[in-house]
Amino acid sequence: MKKEDLISLVKWNVYIIVTDVVVLFFFSLVSGQSSSEAVGLRQFPTLLFIESAIVFLIGSSFEMSASIFFSKVREYVFHSGEKWAVEDYEKGRKKASPYLVLGFVLLVEAFISSFLLG
Repeated sequence: MKKEDLISLVKWNVYIIVTDVVVLFFFSLVSGQSSSEAVGLRQFPTLLFIESAIVFLIGSSFEMSASIFFSKVREYVFHSGEKWAVEDYEKGRKKASPYLVLGFVLLVEAFISSFLLG
């Protein structure tokens, strides 16, 4: 991974955590919880698990769409002249790797936060 990918990974991780905290704060205010439970931290690990699953799904779909199986399906079903190449597969893997790493980081954060807040 390049340095730019790692920087964007950290940025997206911070964006996701801040968004989760803001959403949980507004949800707890709307539901009328007391001020000591205002952030609603009990639901934080659940949101992280859901988001890690979504990010894993996005990353794996990028990698699977570049695989030889889906290339052959496109070729036979849609009669495309596009042939599978190792270079295209490597591009798909490079495109998917930041999503897979971000999903793994979110999963680890979800486990850590579930043990700390649970």
